[in-house]
This record gives sequence, structure tokens and C-alpha cells, in this order.
Amino acid sequence: MSAASAEFKAAAAKLRGKPLVVNFWAAWCDPCKAELPRLAAAAKRYKGRINFLGVDVQDSSRIATRFAKRKGVTYESVADPDRSIARSQGLLGLPVTQFYDAKGLQIDVHRGELKEDVLRSELAKLLKSA
Repeated sequence: MSAASAEFKAAAAKLRGKPLVVNFWAAWCDPCKAELPRLAAAAKRYKGRINFLGVDVQDSSRIATRFAKRKGVTYESVADPDRSIARSQGLLGLPVTQFYDAKGLQIDVHRGELKEDVLRSELAKLLKSA
């Protein structure tokens, strides 16, 4: 297992016990640029009820940190510089957002830009699953 995969598993395990949204993103990904502020706002709105975790794919640490800050992201993001996490999840493109219930079971996945109406619907499902 790569160091990135181990860091991802540890971060996700730490957040278990509440519903979890995992978003795979990159600073070079145009749809990611559009959706990240929505996810950042949702993370603030649902703080304490739904956990959020980002996975930054193929960016340098400096670029990822600056990009996430500009987009208002305050939740943890782990680095996936070699795409080992993305590959382990069977992901080919970005962005991808996974939704897990409080027990850690994936209940949905969304490929492509996450629009506000879809995000609201998915978060409502997560709250019902808690």
C-alpha cells in the first residue's frame, strides 16, 4: 500500500461515525474549480453532522494548499500525487464525489461536476442514513 493510500485510509477511519463525503479533485480540473466552493460551503453548513474529506490528485502540495484556500476549503484533504488512491477506488476522471453512511458503507457516487441541487439531495440522503 502506498503512503498516500495509508494516509487516506487513516483520515477516512478517523471520520467514521458520521456520514462522510469524499471528493476527489485537482487544481487543474475545471469542473473541480466550479464545485469546490459548493462543497466548502456545505462542509461549513453541515459541520458536526456530516464529515468531508478531500483527495487532491496529482498537484504539488503548494499548489493544492493555495487552491483549496482560495476556494474556501477548511476540511482535510489528503494528497494523491501518484493517483494510487484514485486507482484503488477505480476512478478514471475527475471530479468524483463519494457518499458514505455513518458505518462507512458507500451509499452513492457522483462522477463529474456536482451541481448544487444534486449536492443538496445527496446530503439529505446522508442525514437520513445517520
